[in-house]
Amino acid sequence: MAYRTRSPTRTAGLWRAVAARSAIVLFGLLPCAAALAQPATVAVPDPAALNAVLDRQVARGYVPFVYARLEDREGGVVYEHAAVNRELLPEAPIDGRTWIRIWSMSKIVTISVVMDLVE
Repeated sequence: MAYRTRSPTRTAGLWRAVAARSAIVLFGLLPCAAALAQPATVAVPDPAALNAVLDRQVARGYVPFVYARLEDREGGVVYEHAAVNRELLPEAPIDGRTWIRIWSMSKIVTISVVMDLVE
């Protein structure tokens, strides 16, 4: 069985190429890291319009209720709204303390991972 060996000059050239690409990636990420280090201000430009969209989805019967909550990095509430179809859930209080059964965890895990990447 014969083994192929690389010449020292070819190996050095390969490592120079890898180092150059790593440097490009590193310097490309530095502005992103600097932007993430700055405090982010989060605001919903038009909460009334977002409320109307959520209310309309409930009113049309697509979902029995919607609870939406957006928080900033420090955990402060930026936006919160609940819309409930009172014909289906006449007495159900829907707010941040409502316990909801989640039947499909893969969606929640995927959303959480995507939001971590966005953050």
